[in-house]
Parts: sequence; structure tokens; C-alpha cells
Amino acid sequence: MTLPFFMIISGPTGVGKTALVDELISQVSFPVEVINADMGQLYEPLTIGTAKPDLSAVKVPHHMFDIIQDPLDYTASAYRARALELIQEITSRGAVPLFVGGSGFYLATLFYPPCDAPLQGADPATYAEKPTPELWELLNQVDPARAQMVHKHDRYRIIRALRIFYETGKQPSSCEPVFDPPGKCAFYYLVRDQEDLYARINKRTQIMLDEGWFDEVQGLSKEWHEFLLSKKLIGYPEIINYMQAESLGLLGDDAYEQLNAQISQKTRSYAKRQITFWKQLKKRCMQSDPQKEFFLSLEEINLSHSAFESILKALVSAVPSKRI
Repeated sequence: MTLPFFMIISGPTGVGKTALVDELISQVSFPVEVINADMGQLYEPLTIGTAKPDLSAVKVPHHMFDIIQDPLDYTASAYRARALELIQEITSRGAVPLFVGGSGFYLATLFYPPCDAPLQGADPATYAEKPTPELWELLNQVDPARAQMVHKHDRYRIIRALRIFYETGKQPSSCEPVFDPPGKCAFYYLVRDQEDLYARINKRTQIMLDEGWFDEVQGLSKEWHEFLLSKKLIGYPEIINYMQAESLGLLGDDAYEQLNAQISQKTRSYAKRQITFWKQLKKRCMQSDPQKEFFLSLEEINLSHSAFESILKALVSAVPSKRI
């Protein structure tokens, strides 16, 4: 049985993934279907602050956008399960599955299934309703090694570790994902020179604010605000806190400029972490596939130095003539 082929175009926030993919789709002769690989774009109410593409104007099918309407986490296991289904469905139609997004943790699950899959059998009340310090103490009891690796206020990772323990019976510290790719892959990671990338991030932050990011946040429910504050999805907590301070008359004359600068700085720091994660993932994938049996390409492309046409040519040539 021939393994299915899929592509990934990833990169840090603000690097220009959407523009490149739009150009690629307009020029290729083979059918393409896009699969979202950006955590924020899973959520229907979050559009401006997640730089979601205009889904009403897309020219090819787009999957896994706006699939969550409520303020709930979407686990890595759930992401992988749906992604693998889509790879099969799309390739059966003779098209190329194209993952686009910067959530490296989700993309990593395509090659290294999370230890907490499948998630079933545990009572969420075991951990979900407890305060974070209490949850950390619980994790410290069941897996001290893992607890020491997680900050006592990192609720997301604490709960994830507890889910692994309660739902699989395994200690999360002993859980090592095994390389298990769903097919052959051409993986491209877009970067830019730091000065170039940071300038784009600063400009995009201002554009998002000008386009109505405040209105988007204002229209969200209290439950969404609480979720976004705990989720720390960049920009949303800062705007929520700004609006709360504004309602209390606590803002200074330069508060808006400070907000803009704060969001830009946090976005730049996040981009730096994304690139670090990519370098670690690339090294791990190369070690797992030394003969390049699965990775037809595993490359970094610097958009500050590479000609657009040459990039498109490389992406097109990566697609095998026989894909299914």
C-alpha cells in the first residue's frame, strides 16, 4: 500500500504563510485542500486576533477552521485524530492535504502521537474544578518527576499531565511518543531575518487593532474572557485587561500606545519560541527518519532572501506525480 502524501507550510506568526499559500494555490495544477494548523483559528469567535483567513473568499476547501464554538481546549490527541482522517479523505479525492499554521505542538503530533490518546474513561471533575495549586500538588503525588518540570501556575500543562495519568494509567514523565507518521511529507518552515520579521509583527499588530480587534473582544461573553485569560492567547488577555482598566477609569494618557507595544513585544517573543520549537522538531524528525523514507523535504526557507518564484517552484516540485 502506497503511503499518502501531504505537505506542511509552517512558520512563526507574521512571517507570511497565508500570502505564500494563496499564491501557491493560484499557480499549481494539482488540487489542494488546506488543513488549519493554528490553534487560535480553531475557534469560531476569534478572527482578527488570530489572523484568520477570509473563509468566504477562499478558492479551495479549508478544513478545521471555526470548528469550536465554545471556550474549550482542543487536545493534541483530538487534533491528530481529525487530521489523520482528513489526510485520508483528501487523498482519496486525488488532492494534496496542505497543513498551514504555526502551532508546532499540533504539527508534531502528526509524527509523534501524544501519550494521552485516546482520551477516555476519566471523570473530568477529578481535576478540572480544583484550583491550580491544588492540581499541582495532586500531580506531585502521582508523578513527582513530571511535577518538577511544570510551573505550579501552569494550569494547562498540569491538567494535561493529570489527564494522561487518569485516562491512560501511565505516568506522564514515562510517556515517550513514538515516531509514527501518517504518510510521506514535504515540510517547509518559513522564516525571515529577525529585523524583517519583527517589523512585520509590529505592523500587523497595529493593523489588527485598526481593523476592530477591540470590537471582537468586546463582543465575547464573560466565559470567553475567562478562557482567554487562562489560555493566554496573545493579545486577547492584554485587550481584556485594558478594557477592564478603562471601565474603572484607570488608564493613563499613553495606555493605548503601551498596549500596542505590549502585544507586539509578546508576539515577537512568541515568534522566537516558535522558531526554537521548529529547530528542535526538525532535529528530532531527522533523527527518526535518517533515510528520508517519510520526509521528502524538511527545509527552512528564509523569505527575506529567497525569490518568491523560486520558492513556489520548489514547493510545486516537492509534490510526487503519483500521490496515492
